[in-house]
Amino acid sequence: MDSEGLKHSPSQKTSTVVRKLRCAWLPVLWHYFVDFIALSYVIFIGINLQFGSHGGPLEWALPIEILFCSVIGVDLLVKMCTQQQKFFTGPRRWWNFFDSFCLLVLIVAAAQGSRGLETASGLVRGGRALRIVGCFSTVQELRQFKQLRVMIASMIRSLKVMLWPALMVFVFNYFCGLILTESMWSNCPNSSILCEKFGDLQSSMITLYQIQYSGMLWHEVWHEMQHSEWYVQVFFICSTVFGLMVVVNATTSFMCGLQSYIWKKERATFSDLEEELKKFYASFREIDQNHNGTISEVEFKLVMENEQMLALLEALDVDTSDAVKVFEILASQSTGGIEVTDFLLGCLRLQRGTTAVDIIRIQMQQEWGHDALVSMSTVLQKTSADFQEALHSLSITTTAMEPLSAGISGGGPSLTKSWTRRQSIHAVPELMASNDEEELREVLRHNQRTNLGSEDRAVTVPEMQQLLQELFGMCDGWKDAFTGKAVQSGEANLYQFAYHCILPRTAPYDGVLLQWPASMTVIPEAGQEVCQRSGQMEMALPVARGKVLRAEKVEDVHGEKLKIWIRLLQGQFQPMCSEIWCGTSVLPGEEMSVVAEKSISYKEHLSTRACKSEYYTSHWWGEPVRSFVQCCRKHAELRRLEEGTGYWVCGYANRQHELGLDIADDVVATSFFAALKTSKGLLVILDEKATPFSRIWCDFELYAAIMNKAMELDIAAAIGTEKTRILTTNLVPGESSVAKTKREQDFPIDLLGRGLELCLEEGNATVKEDKEHIFRAIADNYDLSSEEGEARLRQNLDRANNTLRSTLAVLAWPQAMQKKGRPGMDKICNALRSDGFRESLELSLAHVEGCDNAAVKKLAESLPSSLKNLKLSFEGCSHLTDSSVQALAGQVSQLKSLEILHLDFVGCEYLTDASLKSVGDRVSKSKLIELELHFAGCKRLQEGGAFSLQENLPESLRRFKANFKGTHVDRTFDNLTQFKGYQKSWRPFPFELTA
Repeated sequence: MDSEGLKHSPSQKTSTVVRKLRCAWLPVLWHYFVDFIALSYVIFIGINLQFGSHGGPLEWALPIEILFCSVIGVDLLVKMCTQQQKFFTGPRRWWNFFDSFCLLVLIVAAAQGSRGLETASGLVRGGRALRIVGCFSTVQELRQFKQLRVMIASMIRSLKVMLWPALMVFVFNYFCGLILTESMWSNCPNSSILCEKFGDLQSSMITLYQIQYSGMLWHEVWHEMQHSEWYVQVFFICSTVFGLMVVVNATTSFMCGLQSYIWKKERATFSDLEEELKKFYASFREIDQNHNGTISEVEFKLVMENEQMLALLEALDVDTSDAVKVFEILASQSTGGIEVTDFLLGCLRLQRGTTAVDIIRIQMQQEWGHDALVSMSTVLQKTSADFQEALHSLSITTTAMEPLSAGISGGGPSLTKSWTRRQSIHAVPELMASNDEEELREVLRHNQRTNLGSEDRAVTVPEMQQLLQELFGMCDGWKDAFTGKAVQSGEANLYQFAYHCILPRTAPYDGVLLQWPASMTVIPEAGQEVCQRSGQMEMALPVARGKVLRAEKVEDVHGEKLKIWIRLLQGQFQPMCSEIWCGTSVLPGEEMSVVAEKSISYKEHLSTRACKSEYYTSHWWGEPVRSFVQCCRKHAELRRLEEGTGYWVCGYANRQHELGLDIADDVVATSFFAALKTSKGLLVILDEKATPFSRIWCDFELYAAIMNKAMELDIAAAIGTEKTRILTTNLVPGESSVAKTKREQDFPIDLLGRGLELCLEEGNATVKEDKEHIFRAIADNYDLSSEEGEARLRQNLDRANNTLRSTLAVLAWPQAMQKKGRPGMDKICNALRSDGFRESLELSLAHVEGCDNAAVKKLAESLPSSLKNLKLSFEGCSHLTDSSVQALAGQVSQLKSLEILHLDFVGCEYLTDASLKSVGDRVSKSKLIELELHFAGCKRLQEGGAFSLQENLPESLRRFKANFKGTHVDRTFDNLTQFKGYQKSWRPFPFELTA
């Protein structure tokens, strides 16, 4: 399918979705329909029997039975066709067997016809109602029948256990029945009742069952036993009393207890987890005063005064007398607060209790920890002993080390361990060189060229891990094409991978075609090696190296030509370049043309399955492939992506031998832009020098992602053996703003500092024409040679540079504040202040240790004047005082375009009424439409500050929300009407406003 075939109109996409929904719902609707027919048929059986008992069978009874048999038969055929082998082996096989048995019963009953049937036929006709049992499988799938589902499940699970009490009662009655039957034989002629009740073993056992389970009164039998022997009377009395008081009561209490236990267990199994989570999540939202996704200790202490929350915790058997202890139980170690996932899981575990699996897991973890400590102690002892022995030997043999040192410096034997070369059947160049054509054909057999568009050639994380394994298995012995240095196994980059592997593997199966004019007299032989020297390219290795498949002179419309088909071994032959060497013969490169039709991309080599691009990767080819794959894998884990999520990598998605098909003069028509347009996010992967910031293509991709507000932007770095660090412009699933700040605090700040120097005009490009094409795209395709084109380019470049720098500055801000000495803070502030096009700024400095008055003033001075939306969080920054709020409010008053303002100072206990007064005074003449303030836990706030803010609200304000829990106001205002209606309390006023 080509790229055009993948584009559909909105109406076509809607119809496709509708078709998918129909296909998904049809089996469910058919299942419900069959069960409804079964239920209707059982009702029909009752109506037919009722009226047929008086006036004969109904005339329309037989057609209805035939219709029902047809429906059940069609249902079984549909199941057999759709489930195939699983019809007999799947999880619903017993229901399928039961339906088949019911259908057989229905056919037999319908074939027998009239009501005047024999006993067996009547049993068969009565068995028709068994099909209603199949409806219980549907009932168990419906949430509306929760109690019924629990009851049915508990009955089924208790059947196996109930067999033992039933067996015990049977054995008791069997033993007693034997004795009573033997004893009553002599009295049978005298008492017809005793003969009837105890004349044989079966009658005796039935009589005992009736006595035990209220089928008859035992005094009726006792009256007839007055003339029997005394030992018979004693045994009957003892067996009756023991059976009623011990056996029956014991089995009854056992069954009741068993049912109660199973009922609770099944209720926990079938309990609606979604409803419980909704209840707990609603409680979480109530505790989270500023709705940032994390409950701080201040917020938790405030809500402990809420009776509703106390009732919830007591219902979970949590001791509410110590709020700090409860908070420490639920709090996350990484953020110091309670995340939403920790809260929900904690509540569920508290409600459902500790299971045996939890206890066993804790015991195993303790055993593992103990074993690890013992192993570590052993290693440390051995290391200490070896170290002491080495020191002792060093003091004795100091002089003996000099000859060894001289030998090493003089080129003596190497002391390093030599690694054996790992062989791989995937090493295509090696197979080519070994002339093993059969094995080579097996390797290349699956290399089929597809019709996938470039945006459909994304690779998944499992495919990248497969790629990495192949790379490690073949890179031993590789050399860098430019420097000639040996390539280490874990440091191979994409340039080296492409030279030695990607280009040979993705070349046409029939070979790369090299053509010369017919004047060439040299015709190389098949199997002869061909290479193209580097010439002016300053490469240590040949530009390309291959093996001749065949060579011939042919004549076409352009005249006679020399054509050589080459099996590529390394690199890529370049036309109009350096000369070609065929053994001792030389062919001029200037007259050569290269044709590489039917080549494939490396993605097609890995898999021919289409994979849509969900994340576009922007990176430098000189970064190790290992680091690149590691960043993608960690990114997928962080974003909680599915295994089949596609990452678009230009080196793997483009057909390297036919780049003209994927790259055009117009940037919008390139494969890069097509993949970027269909992706929902951009992943920038940085090396130790942050090289992508100096590449024109990477900068353009970064700019395109920033300008698209719906696109996610993530930056990853994995330098050397360090842990992969990832920055995100928004929250990842299940993460709060506080957790985001903690996760990003160790990101290398120096890498972002290099991005602050980003300048598109100075960006490098491998192909010089690419830079001109990108500039033309930035200038909206204006003619760059015209004055209007130059002006448009200059204007858009300024905007692009400022936007890129300010975005990186916002990402770097929390990290810079936490570093000692705040390195690069001035550069970060200038980058943010210079962006005159930024309209929105959301920044969380919650619980950042370095956030003090100076930092807030620095931030206030750096706010761009063009802002319309400003959201700042300083939750938990306990060192802030009124001066920081006054500085921030003073700068906010100068933002003439500001419409939305959110300020969060939860837990800033040093703030007083002066802070609220300064906010009110500064925003009174603004054009704010929405104002949200969070001052919960600011204990020094009095009512005076709230009234001052109330009197100075701007006239343009339409939406207002404020939280003053834990202050003297101790209220939450959800709208403007509530706040304006707030009145003074009984406490004296005015209060003195302190700075």
